[in-house]
Amino acid sequence: MVMPAHQPTENSRAAAKAMTAYGIVQPQIAEIIGISHKTLQRHYAHEISVGTSELVTKVAQSLVQKALGDEQGSVAAAIFLLKTRGRWREQDRPQDEQDEIRTITVNVVHHEPRPGPNVIDLDAKRIS
Repeated sequence: MVMPAHQPTENSRAAAKAMTAYGIVQPQIAEIIGISHKTLQRHYAHEISVGTSELVTKVAQSLVQKALGDEQGSVAAAIFLLKTRGRWREQDRPQDEQDEIRTITVNVVHHEPRPGPNVIDLDAKRIS
C-alpha cells in the first residue's frame, strides 16, 4: 500500500522551525511530525536552515533592548554586549603585575668533536 505524499501545513512548518531553533535534532523532529528524516529534509529545508538563526536574532534584539533600557538587568546586559561585541575587557591585575619576570636556566652540554655538525643540547626549565 502506497502512503499518500506528505503535505506540509503552516503548523507543521512552524513546529519544525521552532524545534530546530530549540536544538531538537532532525530525526526527532521528523518522528514528532510523523514523517521520515528524508521527507523532513525535502519538505522543511527552509525551516531547518533558518530556525536557529531567527531565534538567535530575536534573543539578540531582546538583549540590545534590555541593555539600552532602565529596568533591572540592563547594566549586566550592557556589560555583556560591550565585552562580546564592543571588545571591552576588564583589567584583572595592575600593569606591573602583568609584566611578570621569568627566569630561564639553560644548561649547555658540550660534546667532543665528531664527524658531522657539532651538537649542543639545551635543557630549558622555567623557575617559578
